[in-house]
Amino acid sequence: MAQTQRDTSSAPFGYTLQFVRNVEIHDDGHDVLLTAPTGTLRLTRPGRELRMALEHLARGVDRDALGQVAESAGTPDTAAQLSLALALARIERNGFVRYTVADSRGSIATLEPVAPGCFLDNPVLPGRCLLSRFACLRRVHDALIIESPLGHARVVLHG
Repeated sequence: MAQTQRDTSSAPFGYTLQFVRNVEIHDDGHDVLLTAPTGTLRLTRPGRELRMALEHLARGVDRDALGQVAESAGTPDTAAQLSLALALARIERNGFVRYTVADSRGSIATLEPVAPGCFLDNPVLPGRCLLSRFACLRRVHDALIIESPLGHARVVLHG
């Protein structure tokens, strides 16, 4: 099956998914255990597709490429694709994935979960955003971090 390259020259922004920092993957050959500062998650008898998706998430991958993992694993089966999609949604909803927005010049911002329940379902920004009165802004090296004690995530502004 021929793969087509997506034209990103007209798209000003894109985003990638990657495991949060300090995720540990323990694979005993049957099950996979993910541990991170946000918690622990057991994946029971993951298939080849899910194991490939975990490898992609460790390196960082865009959502379209992650969705094509089942095809590249040689499993065009609809049930396998659904199983993969459900497992990935579970991984995201448990706070194991961070999201980085970038343009042609590099990373702009990263949404990092600090608790389960933080995920991007359909990332569309409204025309205006309002910063919470509880938000705190601080600098760490060359990045600005916006966080709130009421939030499930923090935003890291790069550069």
